[in-house]
Amino acid sequence: MANKRAHSRLASPAQLYGEPNNQPPPTTASAKTNPPSSIPTGRAEEIQQVSSYFLDGPSERRMFVLHGAEGSGKTWIARRFIDLMHDKFTDVVYIDASSIEKIAYSLRSCATTQRLDQRDKNIIEYLEGSQQPWLLVFDNVDDPNISLSDYIPTTSNGKILIITCDRDLSFLAWDELPSCHISRLPRKDALKLLSNTSQQLGTCVIDEEEGASKLVKELDCFALAVVQAGAYMRQRACNATYYHQIYREKRQELELSNTIQAVMNDHHKAAYTTWRINFEHLSPHATQLLHLITFIDYDRISQDIFRRARENLTECTPVIQFNEQDIDTENWVKGFLDSFCDKEGNWDSQKFLLLMEEISAYSLVEYNKASQTYSQHRLTHAWARTIIPDPSLARARIARILALSVGLDKTTEGITFRQNLVTHIDEIIRQVQEVDVNNAARYAIAYQEGDRPELTLQLHDKMLEKVRQQLGEEHTSTLGIQANVASTYGKLGRWAEAEALLEKTLDSVKRTLAKDDPAVLAIMSHLASMRLVRGQLDEAWALEMEVFEISQRNMTPEMASAVGLGNLKNLSSICLVRGQWQEAEALQLRLLEICRDALGEDHLDTISCMESLAETYAQQHQFDKAETLQRKVLEARMAILGDKNQKTMNAMHSLAQTLSGLNQAEQAEEMQTRLLALSQETLGLTHPDTLSNLDALASTYGEQERWDEAEPLYALALAGRRQHFGDEHPHTLSSMNNLAIAYIHLGRLEEAKELQEHLILHRTRIYGEGHPDVLTGINGLAMTHLQLGELDKAEELQLKAVEGRKEALGPDHPRTLTSMRNLAHIYMKQSRVSEAEELELELLNTSKRIYGRYHGKTLDSMAALSGIYQRQGKLKEAEMMQLELVDALREAAGEAHPATLASMSRLAQIYERQNRWSEAEALTKKIDEHVEAIMAEPEVVEAEHDEYKG
Repeated sequence: MANKRAHSRLASPAQLYGEPNNQPPPTTASAKTNPPSSIPTGRAEEIQQVSSYFLDGPSERRMFVLHGAEGSGKTWIARRFIDLMHDKFTDVVYIDASSIEKIAYSLRSCATTQRLDQRDKNIIEYLEGSQQPWLLVFDNVDDPNISLSDYIPTTSNGKILIITCDRDLSFLAWDELPSCHISRLPRKDALKLLSNTSQQLGTCVIDEEEGASKLVKELDCFALAVVQAGAYMRQRACNATYYHQIYREKRQELELSNTIQAVMNDHHKAAYTTWRINFEHLSPHATQLLHLITFIDYDRISQDIFRRARENLTECTPVIQFNEQDIDTENWVKGFLDSFCDKEGNWDSQKFLLLMEEISAYSLVEYNKASQTYSQHRLTHAWARTIIPDPSLARARIARILALSVGLDKTTEGITFRQNLVTHIDEIIRQVQEVDVNNAARYAIAYQEGDRPELTLQLHDKMLEKVRQQLGEEHTSTLGIQANVASTYGKLGRWAEAEALLEKTLDSVKRTLAKDDPAVLAIMSHLASMRLVRGQLDEAWALEMEVFEISQRNMTPEMASAVGLGNLKNLSSICLVRGQWQEAEALQLRLLEICRDALGEDHLDTISCMESLAETYAQQHQFDKAETLQRKVLEARMAILGDKNQKTMNAMHSLAQTLSGLNQAEQAEEMQTRLLALSQETLGLTHPDTLSNLDALASTYGEQERWDEAEPLYALALAGRRQHFGDEHPHTLSSMNNLAIAYIHLGRLEEAKELQEHLILHRTRIYGEGHPDVLTGINGLAMTHLQLGELDKAEELQLKAVEGRKEALGPDHPRTLTSMRNLAHIYMKQSRVSEAEELELELLNTSKRIYGRYHGKTLDSMAALSGIYQRQGKLKEAEMMQLELVDALREAAGEAHPATLASMSRLAQIYERQNRWSEAEALTKKIDEHVEAIMAEPEVVEAEHDEYKG
């Protein structure tokens, strides 16, 4: 990042992502007057130690460790340091490192804040690409099984603060990191903390310093214990001496009952005692609520969990029938949630907030204003589970509440809520041996939307086994879960398994439900999508057309709309793969109309429809129409997602390609160069999105025949993708293909051949022999053998490409026709002119039928056939074909167009070969009147190499 303007959407001067404190992140307005992090005070010496190490030393990357007992105030020191020094950092990122899942959640949350794609490592890659000072905080680094180094940016700048309870830090795999041990508070700081936390209505109720001094000494000056004691004193309006007496009595009681023996050190014994005092003074209703939240994650506890659960009570149909215990749980949950409703049965937020205020007043939870959620201290969160009378009952109740909260609404708020819910679901699942089937059905929805396919599959597999046992193989619930399993297989790239399971499900569901049932149509459409992915275009098309006809004929408008939207998308996708641009355009126009009517012009789905339609226009060389739509798409993506999101960058790339098609090469290159610079600046050179933009700029150079500039960029993109994705990822194979094209244009044919052979090998292993991408590779390799003079091998491969494309794509597909033309070219090189003539005649008739007389492919066939006739000495046939070509070019492009003039020149040569000198001379004179030099026609072979570009 060259300057802070690159962070126009970040809070200035620093933005705290994933912040743990109870204050909003700094904003432009409040940056200079940011209030304290929370009530605790003091620790000036420790804060100064962190500050001096990070800010007084060199600008290189530095790491510092805060370690000490749980509850000693380590996190508060980090928060206070951020409050005081936030103007020294462009970005501040907070990661909860207590588990792999929490790290992933923190990273995804930070990526969302930065409007980056939600891959786990995206925010780390973002920091790696930043040249500005940043701070990365890892809190709760206490699990030796987590390799923290996997999440440390590999860069020479930035500061990293690690917070842990482990004194030796050996499991971090770093030796002798500078550190600071946090233990008890200094007596002065402990007294000030007690004073601050025990205030009521602005009046300090500490009666005398001696009583307060004795109390903090008894509490071992331990921060968590002091805060909890102060909270009780404030809530009960008592002084330090009175509280000290209560504390001693409770401590003695706990020690006599051996309850406290599980708490190892004096610090924690003090904190546990103060916590028990506070816990036991809660009202019964507040105690019930605290019992529930104790069994979910300690952070990001929201009112929305309970509100949404209440709203979904009547809509959440069980997958299998409730047993007696389930009924008891459901009834208790309903009664508990109803207690937060008014007389009309509507949710009353004030009732919930008042109850949480009671719990918060005793310092048993903390409110986070930024996220409007609550959190528990990790110690008290763990302790609470040990004193609940029936933990399994409380766990079952909150598990059901979580499941009920997972609604089916597709609003942005609903999806965001479910994505945030997964950490709580993770915590529940960790505690039980077997997840309840009815709950698992809802949890799987949240996991699926949170892009957790492995966990989704685990839940679906367990559900499927249970439901099959209880309901049978062909029950609608069994078949629905079976379809979900297949869907998850698809997301994991297990396409063959997905297709087989969908076929089995479809056979069963057709026996169970009516043919026009939405569930039947949805599975048919899903199976068609899977076949499309696997290159089975005819089968995919037949299924989708059947869905289309049934849905339009038999279903209500509402049902047709629900099924029809996905159906139209799939049909247009098949048309695009088949090269049926006009059919795809018609379907996409209809789809865009539906989205505009149902969702509005600015909805992301509407924007995606525009983007697809623009691509179809571009494929048909209708660049003016494409540009208009692409500018709308880019403007909308910039407004909604920002310029750093990959979807926005994709829109910029598409527009750049269209500008290139409009012969606005300078503008296209300028946009691609800007795109690459933006990506490299925000994400770093090795980031996958940067590699995509590197590849795109190379393509722009290639379109301008600047292959010497394109080749090193393609090579860099391939090396980066190999390292990041491995050899068989589609992105890596795309780069391999593009580099092979560059080698061909640079005459480095042996290197190109080697890459193409690797490409075919990998794609065959992934997709199978008949997949269109495999056939594209075979077609390209055949043409490389042709240029190397290896004609027999070229023929063998090109015949395979022709037959394969006819079977996979159909005889009229543009790629099939290209392979046929290339085969004809090979025949010509082998002097098998009659076979070449036969192929070119077939191509000409097909092109006229599909594209019309004036299309480029039709004109190419005319030119090729005219050349073949000349080679055979059939000059009259050559003349007739060349005359037809000249007439078509005159009508399509005008007589002065270079292509028309070149064809007229060829016609003059045919006249000369027939000794018709006067006609040849007249035609040549006519050409000279238009232009001094005659432009040569482009080679068919080179055009073909661009055709299969990845």
